[in-house]
Amino acid sequence: MHCHNVSLSTHQIDDLDKCIDLMDNIGGNVVSFKITLNSKPKIENISSNIVEVLGYSQEELLDQKYTLETLIYQKDIKYIYITVYQALFARKRQQQLSCRILAKDNTVKYITIHFLTYREKQTQKLHMIGYMSDDTEKKSYKEKVDYLSYYDTLTGLGNRAYIKKEIQKDIESIISSHSASALLFLNLNRFKNVNDTLGHKIGNRLLKHVSHRLRSCIKEDDTLARIGGDEFVILLSRLNQKTLRTHVDIIAKRVYNILERPFSIDSNLLHTTTSIGVAIVGIDGNSADELLKNADTAMSLAKKDQNHYLRYYQSTMQENAATHLEVENDIRVALKEEQFELYYQPQVDIKSDQITGAEALIRWRHPEKGIISPLKFIPIAEETGLIIPISEWVLKTACQYIKELEKDENVPSSFHKISINISSKQFKQPTFTADVKRIIKQSGINPASLELEVTEGALINDLDDAIEKMLILKELGIQFALDDFGTGYSSLTYLKKLPIDIIKIDKSFIMNMHTDNDDKILTQTIIQMSQNLNLSIIAEGVEKIEHLNFLQERGCDTYQGYFFSKPLTLKAFKRLLLLTKQQPLHLLRDTAQA
Repeated sequence: MHCHNVSLSTHQIDDLDKCIDLMDNIGGNVVSFKITLNSKPKIENISSNIVEVLGYSQEELLDQKYTLETLIYQKDIKYIYITVYQALFARKRQQQLSCRILAKDNTVKYITIHFLTYREKQTQKLHMIGYMSDDTEKKSYKEKVDYLSYYDTLTGLGNRAYIKKEIQKDIESIISSHSASALLFLNLNRFKNVNDTLGHKIGNRLLKHVSHRLRSCIKEDDTLARIGGDEFVILLSRLNQKTLRTHVDIIAKRVYNILERPFSIDSNLLHTTTSIGVAIVGIDGNSADELLKNADTAMSLAKKDQNHYLRYYQSTMQENAATHLEVENDIRVALKEEQFELYYQPQVDIKSDQITGAEALIRWRHPEKGIISPLKFIPIAEETGLIIPISEWVLKTACQYIKELEKDENVPSSFHKISINISSKQFKQPTFTADVKRIIKQSGINPASLELEVTEGALINDLDDAIEKMLILKELGIQFALDDFGTGYSSLTYLKKLPIDIIKIDKSFIMNMHTDNDDKILTQTIIQMSQNLNLSIIAEGVEKIEHLNFLQERGCDTYQGYFFSKPLTLKAFKRLLLLTKQQPLHLLRDTAQA
């Protein structure tokens, strides 16, 4: 059947009718037909296997017991009429359309129709002739494949592929409509804790509850998707350009508030919040991938910010993220190639002017970039978890040096310890006490020569766990110093409970107290409080004689800072130690500062 819309003779029409009869023998789900299109469309001929496909008999359709209007799915009738009548004037030899037809049992069948139209010369009647195939099973399979391709099976929300498709639609529409769209990238806080403690089954149910709550926060024109794990995306569409930020702020606040409410699942009261990053379509990216990446970048920064749950993307964020990744990769190399080293800052007894200890401070000597400040790489190491292997390296290296000093008979008797900083993540590791014991045993040092400095933030979140770990290690003779005191919680309630030996006054109070009376008062208060609690005191950041005099007058025990010495290399520090027996304090200061 390769005829287009032409007038056919009676002989040619007979040939076409024979074609229909021949197709009767094909059977299966392929049905041949001939329909008259004048005035009211009427089925003139149809193959008998129609009963196998739609359930209607050949006689029922030819007798017009069921008309085309009753067979065709209502929403498809207009589309079919337009397609057929356009075919009457087309030059294509063959046409095709897809539609839905109601079977006799009221089920919907998905049908593909191949046809051509022609006009009889003698009668001028219009006819449509062709065949149709039942594609319901194929359609059902395709829908399942499409569902798996575009939808999340757990929540029923669209997935990453789906939201990318919707974002692309918005990108194209805002150009002509002058509207605006915004992409909100959500990540749940503390979700990992739920999975780790209660299992993935409860975690999955929590995700379902979250998706239901999120649906209630957006309007019909907006799109919600789950793109993986505990990450959701909301696409806010058709926004007014002038009020876009206000609208986004309102939706973000609504989302945060609704997720902040506890979730009750199997007698478990679960708490979670969310961090949200926002990218503006067409401004912060011109493709779905770029917008998702930038919104994700903003979300990551919001997650780090304890004071703000919402961040808008800025171009500098991507530059910072690239730098972040570069530093992270460099840290991994530095660990392998042993680029880190320890410097030692002397701690001096205020009364005897003797070096009693030292704080070990990590330094990174990069082969190409030189010395990299801890202020640049420690926060990234904390965030990525690389602080754990770094901290273990620091502990091992410091213990090796302690052992070296213990063997050296020339080291003055006043010197008795080296202190190292313990990161929050390292301290919270379940294996922390076992790791410290193992390293001490391997190095063979006297545990009393090791002092561990911890911050208030590392202890306050789980006070009972912190106390237990500290008591286990104190049994070995290890001492604990509370670092950066005065900058955190500084609560006497928990300070009395903690088995702390030493308070370190943060340098931010010391450095300006010669000009700031408030800093003087705070420093004096910390010293008095520590004395009342029978705790030793070390002042950090002592740089001027005025600082030292004030601390001496108030009864501070020990100090460290540039007034005596900057942090020194291993070799320089050992040389300084050995000179303590030979030179007065003021000469030692000159030597250390040189």
